[in-house]
Amino acid sequence: MIPGPVVHTSDGDLHQKYNLYGWGNFRCGGILSRPVFAYIILCICTFIQNFSVNGANNAVISTIERVFYLNSVQSGVFLALYDLATVFSAPLVGYLGGIYSSPIFFSLNMIIVSFGNIIIASSNFLNQDNKLNFNSESTQNLLTSDNVLFQCSKDNLTDGTCLKTEHLSSALRNAKFLLYLGNFVNGIGSVALFTIGVAYIERIFPREKAAYCQGIYFAVGTVGGALGIVATGRFLLLYTRLSSRGHLPSWLKPSHPLWIGCWWLPYFIYGSLCFLIGIFISGLPNYKIPGKTHLINRDSSTISVQPEQQQNRK
Repeated sequence: MIPGPVVHTSDGDLHQKYNLYGWGNFRCGGILSRPVFAYIILCICTFIQNFSVNGANNAVISTIERVFYLNSVQSGVFLALYDLATVFSAPLVGYLGGIYSSPIFFSLNMIIVSFGNIIIASSNFLNQDNKLNFNSESTQNLLTSDNVLFQCSKDNLTDGTCLKTEHLSSALRNAKFLLYLGNFVNGIGSVALFTIGVAYIERIFPREKAAYCQGIYFAVGTVGGALGIVATGRFLLLYTRLSSRGHLPSWLKPSHPLWIGCWWLPYFIYGSLCFLIGIFISGLPNYKIPGKTHLINRDSSTISVQPEQQQNRK
């Protein structure tokens, strides 16, 4: 069947808007507008996202169990909220991603993850119930119950009764809520990279290379999660109050059961990094008019317009 006519429309404004890096009227060409550069930035985003969310959560889960008095079910809920959020948000983000520019969603993805990490870290400052009095001679001999440290010593409760809801302070309950909320927000913010990101890679690379590039893309994310566990584990060698070793008792070391690592600091650092990369990625070219099948010619200011059925037949 003879393909329909191809309409060439000269429109320098559309070419600059969807084919050049920048925001609004500020556009620049060069390496920033090349598809390979956009792909590299996208891989960096999925690396940082997995590094800061999957890596950090798996590294600190045992620590936050002790800090927030979480049992195994509650810590499982904390991790499951991330996946639960993706179930509800992925279809919506995938639909909107075909209507609006993809880099905007990539930017929102990283910024939302940034706020999610900061919410998780801020729960540390809301919870002030887990502070030890190092001047007490009995501090070193505090017992643990149900895998929880800092056993409500101020109330002279040394058994599991201090873990019941009525014995937990409102500050601790609010801190646990922030902990759950932060990971739920991270789940909402992480869906664009593995939904719209796949379609974006197919758009900027030829069909025979797209699958190979997608494989590298997901592999980079997996490596980011693994390295995130290792890097976050190093922060746990610091005490949670960032106190120097000279101000801590000689017996309190990372190997001691009462040691609480600085689990919250990496969330602040990773969140700031996600925010910065989120601002940068918002300027990437879309290489396509959102909501249409109009493809931008990357080598000129000519826009090739074809009906979708005719493109499929070709």
